[in-house]
Amino acid sequence: MKQLTILITSPGVATAANIFFALKDANFASLIRILSAGNDDNCALAHLTSHFHQLPSINADSYVDELINLCVSESIDCLFPVHSTEIEKIAQRAQDFWKNSILVVAADYENISRFNDKVAFSRYCNKHNLPTIKTYEFSKSLKFPIYVKPKSGSSSKGHFVANSYNELISNLDPETLKEKYILQEVIDAPEITVDAYSSFIDSTVTCLPRLRLRVQDGKATSCKAFYDEELIALCTHILQTSNYRGPCNLQF
Repeated sequence: MKQLTILITSPGVATAANIFFALKDANFASLIRILSAGNDDNCALAHLTSHFHQLPSINADSYVDELINLCVSESIDCLFPVHSTEIEKIAQRAQDFWKNSILVVAADYENISRFNDKVAFSRYCNKHNLPTIKTYEFSKSLKFPIYVKPKSGSSSKGHFVANSYNELISNLDPETLKEKYILQEVIDAPEITVDAYSSFIDSTVTCLPRLRLRVQDGKATSCKAFYDEELIALCTHILQTSNYRGPCNLQF
């Protein structure tokens, strides 16, 4: 059987290491060669893979073109993009990868861009009667406390709770709040992450709910897996309703 060559990007991200070790533990591990690529080799995974390739920053205009050239030159069969910023860029150019017979393990651009935008996702949930946190427009009549976070982003960067209107506008001016931030109700409840995968070839959806016991910089450092039939059914419904295919992470 032909050996498959797999490329993992952004090797410094914790998820990249998780992908690497999952592949190494798989029963087909002897049939794959794993490479990594990014703009910094100062991380363990860059030295654990068969070879590390230097790429420009994921914010560079040339990033996706250089990634495609690398995939072609190394005869990459399967690409695992890891960082949220690059995933959206790569999904937008998915056809350029497909025409070179490169499987990109990521959802389609429409779903990624919608789910990455917290306002767009909130509207999507309301349209499809999916339970979601109440979201508000900026105004002087807001009820406090209120949770403030950027419309896009990760790792809880830029998030804060405002307890009054004066506190809110002392952190951000009204125009910035309207254009770049989302305002939501504050909920005091356990945080749950659901790792999910929706098959590319059929309607199968697999889910693993985890209770977030300790969180640092928006990432769970300690979790407890559990089974909840209602929660799994809800996640499956969300993914199937949107025709989402690929890996994802849902948080409640």
